[in-house]
Amino acid sequence: MNNAKIMVSNFLDSVIQSASAQDVLLVSFTVPKILNCSTSFITEVNNASALSSIRKKRFDIAIVDLPLGIRSEPRETASEINANENWRYMLTAFQLLKERGQAFILIEPSTLYSRKGQSILRYSEHEGYRYNSVFELPEKLLFPQCGFVPILMHFERQKRDNLFIAKINDNHETIIKNLSHGISTNNIETGVFVDREKFTSFNKYRIEQEIYNLKTQYKEYNNYRIKEIALDITTVRSNDSSCEVKPNSVFIKRTRKPQVTTRIVAEEKQRYEYFKIVLNQEIVCADYFTLFFDSELGIKILNSLFSEWYFQKVNRSVIENCIIPIPTLSEQKLLIATNLRLSILHETVLHLRSELGLNPKNAKVLHEKLDNIQVVFSKLSNVDKIMSLIRKGESKHLEFKETFSKEIKTGRKENFIEKMSLKSIVGFLNADGGTLLIGVSDQGEVVGVNDDFFSSPDRYLLNFRNALHSQIGSEFYPLIDFDLYEISGLYLLKVDCKPSNMPCFLGKEEEFYVRTNPATDQLKGRKLSDYIRLRFP
Repeated sequence: MNNAKIMVSNFLDSVIQSASAQDVLLVSFTVPKILNCSTSFITEVNNASALSSIRKKRFDIAIVDLPLGIRSEPRETASEINANENWRYMLTAFQLLKERGQAFILIEPSTLYSRKGQSILRYSEHEGYRYNSVFELPEKLLFPQCGFVPILMHFERQKRDNLFIAKINDNHETIIKNLSHGISTNNIETGVFVDREKFTSFNKYRIEQEIYNLKTQYKEYNNYRIKEIALDITTVRSNDSSCEVKPNSVFIKRTRKPQVTTRIVAEEKQRYEYFKIVLNQEIVCADYFTLFFDSELGIKILNSLFSEWYFQKVNRSVIENCIIPIPTLSEQKLLIATNLRLSILHETVLHLRSELGLNPKNAKVLHEKLDNIQVVFSKLSNVDKIMSLIRKGESKHLEFKETFSKEIKTGRKENFIEKMSLKSIVGFLNADGGTLLIGVSDQGEVVGVNDDFFSSPDRYLLNFRNALHSQIGSEFYPLIDFDLYEISGLYLLKVDCKPSNMPCFLGKEEEFYVRTNPATDQLKGRKLSDYIRLRFP
């Protein structure tokens, strides 16, 4: 069993334990088995006839593990719906539950957003079972057989106001506690309650969070759906007369590897379909539109649109409802002009490289000039990387702290505030490493450390180094890289930590911390000794 399957099995065991379930049904039709649990109160069935033979028994929890993508088979049922065969087995499992029973169903992500999936969810609700939670499964759950990742949907008779979403990980006990107590955190690693009607996929949720954080970082951005900025959207084929380029128009290639361009280049071997979009020039420039979808975030948005429709073709409504952050027209023109100059610079560098070996007299001049250019570009690149990190939000490998020493409410320097940052560093060292950003609020806003008893950058860095020396130890210096970066006049301290090959303890009390998803936990007693034995053999 691979690590991903073990993680999911541990999650299901915790669910069963939390519910004090005495009767558990495991419907397992897949080969090899995907879902499993270790409880002794289990009835396992491996085919349709075995499932039919237990019609009279009732269960506290049903775990349903069915093959994915089974074709639709219309049958004479009360529902009269054209549903995939595995969904029909799901409905059968619902009928075997007790009054307060729960079901956890392994299912295709398209269930949440496809027309057919929506119909089966409506019918399930009509029958009295509502999906209240959706869990993202580890990426390599089906590896090496398949790269496709299903989801786990949680159904109950009661209907919660909002939908609980989370990614299954080693922190499963926290996820289950937050679900049962109705606690919403700010991270899907520990569980978030979201608007049921708006949630369609984890990819879309992450992208929308990143777009929201982009607007927080840059106030001049506004979010639009493509249908709000489009004068016309049509489907065309390359080499058709309809591909004629109209002013301020773009084309989105309708393939598994989508591209956005302002002009179609005629393909010799194959004719491709495109979405042709004529944009409202009072809101957005076509060149900015293509520039955005060439960025890291833009590529992620495009790929998510096309990859989620795993069994179906992307339709026009998917494109229409795609969200894009757009700054003012003046900002767009500045970005376009800057991109043009970078392209010219790139061509110039390529030319200089090709001629360098033939003209050694220019080497010295170029070397001196490039030193200055590299310093400027390196600073800009580091700032962009930091802003990109912040937009992604806190995770197992990233944490935000508003200050290092200052207690915000009182304005005084406090040792316990320093300890919060230092224990995060210790947690990263004892786990897989990570990055601590000091001067960033929990909401991802850069607030800076300028008021954090900041007399000068050098003095601030020296104070931080002294804290590392006294509380963590100089032997860990090679694993900790830290520096200040200026962003819009505000200084931010970035601390990069590599994983240690020996245990790291904090302070005179020698407290041991380890980074989990997105939290830092103190380990004591047997948990501590077991972790050290496994992590530092």
